[in-house]
Amino acid sequence: MNPKCGTPGTACDFVWSGDSDVATFDAIGGNHPFATDSLDTDQRHAGLIFDGDSDTYWHGLLPVTEQNSVTVKFTNPVIFHALTFHAGPDEILHQDRYQNACLYLDGIKSDCTETYRVTSAGDKITLKPPTKTEVTTAELRLQEGVAAEIAELKLHYHKIAPIPDPSPCPSKECWNFDDNKCSLKPGCVSLSCGATEMSISILPEVFGTTPGTMVTPNMSEQDVIMDTVPQPGFEFKIVYFMGAMANGKIRFLIN
Repeated sequence: MNPKCGTPGTACDFVWSGDSDVATFDAIGGNHPFATDSLDTDQRHAGLIFDGDSDTYWHGLLPVTEQNSVTVKFTNPVIFHALTFHAGPDEILHQDRYQNACLYLDGIKSDCTETYRVTSAGDKITLKPPTKTEVTTAELRLQEGVAAEIAELKLHYHKIAPIPDPSPCPSKECWNFDDNKCSLKPGCVSLSCGATEMSISILPEVFGTTPGTMVTPNMSEQDVIMDTVPQPGFEFKIVYFMGAMANGKIRFLIN
């Protein structure tokens, strides 16, 4: 992934060429090794389209048994600009390998090469939607019956800025925000009662992750104060002995 960023505050273009942290790919069509002798190691597999070397290339299996394609699935939706790929580095003997090659975005055909296109060795071919589009998957699909012969493939896109969370609740983990109200999720607070004691377990996400002061008012004519909210990974528990209880209601406030 090679970012090409402008001045601060402007959009940032990215180029994907195999980074598995950003997207994954699946190539259909197998591979046709260049086997001149038993010592040859050039398998011409699909992974070579992301190796940064225009002299190596993917060659689909011959004879062709399935429609050759490359599908890229992004981890998060992106604003898609274009798909570019390079023809093989050798003399093009089969022009149909670059004719009627189509770009599909989220399964919908977006752009194709010309039916009578004439391609030369190493040519860069660009496919793009009419307008920049939010997508999760992009696919290059070759026409039926032809074997892929692609040297390099890249996807150009924008990242989508995250949408700010409108919820005023302390955390998403323990609170739902519906109808302009915060409601506690099940499992974040538990209560158990014994013969002589009452135990309340509270996950720290109930109070959020911002440091603050937590107060439990007037359980036995004495306030309990914590300097900081419990941190993630810890559980806050109150064990209260029934004989000392002066008020059956327990209320938590965060200042």
